[in-house]
Amino acid sequence: MRLGRVLQMSGLLIMLTSAAAFGHGGGMDWTQQARELSSKDQSERAQWEALNQQVSDLSKKGEYDRAAVAAKKALDVAKQSDYLGSVGAVGVSLCNLAGCYYNQAQYSQAEPFFQSALTFYEKKFGPDNPTVAAILNNLGSIHERQGHLVQAESRYKRALEIDEKVYGRDHHNVAVVLKNLAGIYRATHRTDDAAKLEQRAVIIEAIKR
Repeated sequence: MRLGRVLQMSGLLIMLTSAAAFGHGGGMDWTQQARELSSKDQSERAQWEALNQQVSDLSKKGEYDRAAVAAKKALDVAKQSDYLGSVGAVGVSLCNLAGCYYNQAQYSQAEPFFQSALTFYEKKFGPDNPTVAAILNNLGSIHERQGHLVQAESRYKRALEIDEKVYGRDHHNVAVVLKNLAGIYRATHRTDDAAKLEQRAVIIEAIKR
């Protein structure tokens, strides 16, 4: 899995590392830019974006351990900055760090960062935000790999509910979560239910965009 806006590999969804795209609904609130930024704010934002670019570049090369180091630094910068805290950078950094651990199959380390990100986004943007759904899906993926199928099913179902509400029933994010949930159904011997979800995902993926 590489980091990107909504990345799909093993059913994982994760947020952008490039701050420039967050104005398009990627989990940031750049409306704070309406005020004139101080030189300190500009410096902190530049530092944070540069670290995120390192995370992205290193992840593309599969150097996830080094990417995690950069992601930790970005998280520290975001936490220490009033401006970055106000626009949601902490949540993005939490997700990126969690993703670095996930990519190394370090699920027990990834989980608390995704959980912290979930709490952050629910508080800042509300429980039905699409980023909340993506994080729920990520947590479901972790639970599944840890063998905690009941928890995974609960996470996937809530993610599906939010995605359908936000995007509609035929969105590609919906298809990803449908397949993840179908995997849980198959693992728990509910093959008919799994087949229905898989068929629906196939139909969604066949829609020309």
